[in-house]
Amino acid sequence: MRVPQKAIGSPWIDSAVIYGWFLAAFLLSSWISRHVTHSISTNIALDLIPYLTIFTLVMWRRSRGHPFFRVGSLGTAFGRAPILWILAAGIATYTAHRSGIFGPHSMGWRVYTFFSDSVETPLTEEFAFRGAILTALNMTRLGTRSLLGLQHGTLVSAIAFASVHLLALFNGMPLREAPAFVASAFGAGIVFGYLYQRTQNLWYGIFIHALGNFSQILP
Repeated sequence: MRVPQKAIGSPWIDSAVIYGWFLAAFLLSSWISRHVTHSISTNIALDLIPYLTIFTLVMWRRSRGHPFFRVGSLGTAFGRAPILWILAAGIATYTAHRSGIFGPHSMGWRVYTFFSDSVETPLTEEFAFRGAILTALNMTRLGTRSLLGLQHGTLVSAIAFASVHLLALFNGMPLREAPAFVASAFGAGIVFGYLYQRTQNLWYGIFIHALGNFSQILP
């Protein structure tokens, strides 16, 4: 079967569907979190299910061309400048150590935190925002214009990525911390978006995203 190379229908709708589903999934998760008794299994479910449903939706719509986007080769991403990747992983590990991740935590906490922050989050967010949303936006007129080499669709996708980080306010983040949190997400969205725009390989962004999340894990 030939894989579609262009979005079928409206790229604006395609990007809005993914963005809207992302917001809905996490707002619902936050609402449920306030109305249930918390346990280890409940916390895992409330964290895992939103990401799983978003990732499933993105991949299902990709298979139908809404939009189709390139994932790229994991081997290619890691095969280029492997020493730099090793150095980056070392820095992230040292930073995580200074943050306390290697302190007196249970094995369950370590596994859950690593999977949540360094596996499911980078995979889902990169496939959704850099894969689906960025690709769809750059199929519109936004993709025909650029600023300092950054397509306008890539820029708008970074703004969308930053804005969803305001959902952290529903999970107890103090309002005074929100501006810096959103600004850092916007910067990351620019970097990851530019990498994907240039390489059409999501694995660069996924790996850097994973290292960044890992280095910031707090006890």
